[in-house]
Amino acid sequence: MACPGCGVSLAAVADRGGDDLVGMVIDQKFELTAFIGEGAMGWVYKGLHRSLGSDIAVKLMKPSGALDEARDQRFAREARAASRLNNPHVISIIDFGSTPGGILYIISEYLRGMTLSSLLLEERALPLERALQIMDQVLSAIEEAHSAGLVHRDLKPDNIIITPMRSGEDFVKILDFGIAKLHDPGGQRLTMQGQLFGTPAYMAPEQIRGQEVTERSDLYSCALILYELLTGQEPFQSESVMEVLSMQLQNTPPPFYEVAPGLQVPAALEALVMRGLSKDPADRFSSAAELREAMHAAVGHRRKTGRVQ
Repeated sequence: MACPGCGVSLAAVADRGGDDLVGMVIDQKFELTAFIGEGAMGWVYKGLHRSLGSDIAVKLMKPSGALDEARDQRFAREARAASRLNNPHVISIIDFGSTPGGILYIISEYLRGMTLSSLLLEERALPLERALQIMDQVLSAIEEAHSAGLVHRDLKPDNIIITPMRSGEDFVKILDFGIAKLHDPGGQRLTMQGQLFGTPAYMAPEQIRGQEVTERSDLYSCALILYELLTGQEPFQSESVMEVLSMQLQNTPPPFYEVAPGLQVPAALEALVMRGLSKDPADRFSSAAELREAMHAAVGHRRKTGRVQ
């Protein structure tokens, strides 16, 4: 076996896993400098853009185990569409492609901050104004993506980065638009390896059933996240993945007073969250813009660009 780039024999080269590639250079210009973490779809590295001397983030997609030309084409199509999104709350994609060994990669801006899931572990429930400011920015990004025909399909706190600004406010960036579809080519909920695709705590009922995933599926995830921002708890909790999935399909979310006694939020806001968690997509909000406007109306705010006023 020889290197496809230089022809040197690889017989004496030790096997390396996806989390052990520090020092690798992609396309002669993107160097992997530090391993950040691993997700269901790939490995994430901090990298160096050699010609610019700037930090970047590199996501290496986990191989499917077989050559798949259709998947590569789908990857290029989705990555190209995501790179065209024009919204400050969507991560910027710099480049994408495939290594000589066939590993798909995405190069994006490097974000300094913490995931929303980490913030929630530290803070639990957030104050009303802060929760609404975060969700306002999330919905701004979702609105932009949906207008471009992109459904996220795996929206969750781990895919939301919070960066503190000098003013003390939170600045939100959404990761991985369009990438989820790469591991779910037929719109089904099972991957080729037979694993449940998605994150059970944030999956819409239709996604669990293997039905079509639409913009309203993303809005269900947004309602789940807003519920957690306000109460400090996920509405459906269990140590059993199958039980969580069953709850998503059948159970009504507990009212706020049960999971967060003493929480004071407008009744209209709680009603909005519960509508967003309707089992039938037709009963939810029709668009991110509609949900965003309703959220501000529920608390008596007038929406201005990107912020709660």
